[in-house]
Amino acid sequence: MTRMSHGGPFHRFRFKRDHKWSGEHMSEYLDGEMPESARARIERHLAECEDCEGLLGNLRGIVGGLAALGRERRERRQGASVASAVAAGVRARIEEDDGRDA
Repeated sequence: MTRMSHGGPFHRFRFKRDHKWSGEHMSEYLDGEMPESARARIERHLAECEDCEGLLGNLRGIVGGLAALGRERRERRQGASVASAVAAGVRARIEEDDGRDA
């Protein structure tokens, strides 16, 4: 569904042209990898188009989910490293204590 105002034929033509173009460039927009004039073009279109606004929201959700997954994996790896270091330290102290008791 769109919020396109019912302007003249040029407005409708521009809306359709920008709708196709915006969908093809939404990832670049989200990543901040486009010139200001192109950003302005997408933002103007987003102000009129619920479909593209929804697409942008979905892309943000996907990117956010992937970033969270990456953080979780790093945290698990770091946690495993810490756990391994603690276990190695405990083993070393046990062996050290065993050597003293002998």
